[in-house]
Amino acid sequence: MKTLYKKDSKGRIRQWSIRVDTIIDNVYGIFTSDGLQGGKIKDEIFKEAKPNNQRKTSKAQAEFMMEADITKKLRSNYFETVEDIKEDEILFMPTGCPSGMVWEEWKDKKHIVYPALASAKLDSSKMYSTWRDGRVFLNTRSAKEHMNFRHIEEALEEFYKAYPNIVLDGEAYNHEYADRFEDLQSIFRKQNPTDSQREASKEVAKFYVYDIVDLNNLDLTASERQDLLYSIFNGYSNAHDCLVTWGSYTVKTELEYDQFHEKSMDDGFEGSVLKISDQPYVQRKNKNVMKRKPKFDCEFLIMNVIEGEGTNKGIAAKVVIGLATHYGMNAGHIDVLATVTQEAGMAKGWNHDMLREMLKNKADYIGKMATIEYGGITAYGKLRFPKFKAIRTD
Repeated sequence: MKTLYKKDSKGRIRQWSIRVDTIIDNVYGIFTSDGLQGGKIKDEIFKEAKPNNQRKTSKAQAEFMMEADITKKLRSNYFETVEDIKEDEILFMPTGCPSGMVWEEWKDKKHIVYPALASAKLDSSKMYSTWRDGRVFLNTRSAKEHMNFRHIEEALEEFYKAYPNIVLDGEAYNHEYADRFEDLQSIFRKQNPTDSQREASKEVAKFYVYDIVDLNNLDLTASERQDLLYSIFNGYSNAHDCLVTWGSYTVKTELEYDQFHEKSMDDGFEGSVLKISDQPYVQRKNKNVMKRKPKFDCEFLIMNVIEGEGTNKGIAAKVVIGLATHYGMNAGHIDVLATVTQEAGMAKGWNHDMLREMLKNKADYIGKMATIEYGGITAYGKLRFPKFKAIRTD
């Protein structure tokens, strides 16, 4: 059995344990449990290990699952011993809390104090940069290293030689490709990129930096961090096409923020982000930074199923929906629709096998009603970021 430890937001020590064992002969799996050290520990949860082409036995697969789960926990603020737990002020990516600040949903607004800082929300790959061991590291939210952004690493070298104590927080993105999210992700996520894949990344990938942390001064407020971002980074970003200073704008009232949010949506962004100006950078879920994304559901007629390209070849990548045939749509949206058909991408939940079957038997889908999730209506009368969630069965 392996047990890991962390300190929760109330300063208590929590533990998580995992072990490999059998439930019946030759059927192995992992047993996990967690709770307060010295207090209540939850009952174990069993997850069966099923052999595959790489690991031929149930036991081998279970041991692999155990190691993978331990690695994941160590990347999410758990430690080998209680003595290894670091205090919040020295916990930082990637040696401590790898994810950085995690944004709350924009719901409970009672705590918001204006003026606040607003920015358009990007929809791409989380990325933060640090200087370690004499070079630039670009990491994901789970502290894995991004491997296909060499051009961004090279662009940041000069900056980090001057400011090695800085963490830049942002996303790998390109707004010109905002409607091709899946294509961007297929480029960004390459772990062993070829020369041609590196060249493709160099053509499209940019580092949009929306926050900055000084490891020697972790108490800076959002407003102070904004000033620091512009004072020391903006010049470097202006000199490199792949670097973008994605700053925030001051909104003095909720009405101003509502207007900013609507404009962000009209400009093709996923939504907006609001930061309370006088709050520090916190390395956990934090209601002082909120993401705001409207979501609506409606049902539309499926008119066609479209095959994907590249890595999506052979599977359904989009559906064409008829906007004239709708059910359950917001009345205000109906009034401003200005197009007859539109393509919708695939929402989360469809796996590769489902999408292959959908393309192969697309005649079975055409003519049925699809549940589409979208984020409002654009200024051009189209659904904003429509995603195909499910087939209506009744």
